[in-house]
Amino acid sequence: MQVISHDELRMRIAIKLQVLKPYKKRELGISGPSMLEEVVNSVMDVLNRTIVVRPDYLPGLQRPGVFGVDEPWPTGCEPREG
Repeated sequence: MQVISHDELRMRIAIKLQVLKPYKKRELGISGPSMLEEVVNSVMDVLNRTIVVRPDYLPGLQRPGVFGVDEPWPTGCEPREG
């Protein structure tokens, strides 16, 4: 499993928001680059002091693994039952 840095997470969030359809940007109140930056900063404030992990790519399968199937759940992140 890999830990995603906050810089990479910030970049991924910004890209996802930039490529939204115009009507979805309007719904979120993203009207320009400065507003986009404010939204990204707000999301990052919520994720402050959070560790984000992703599963490793599986050798020869060209896809990431799945927690609980290909890789064990990270300690303390196991899904709750019932």
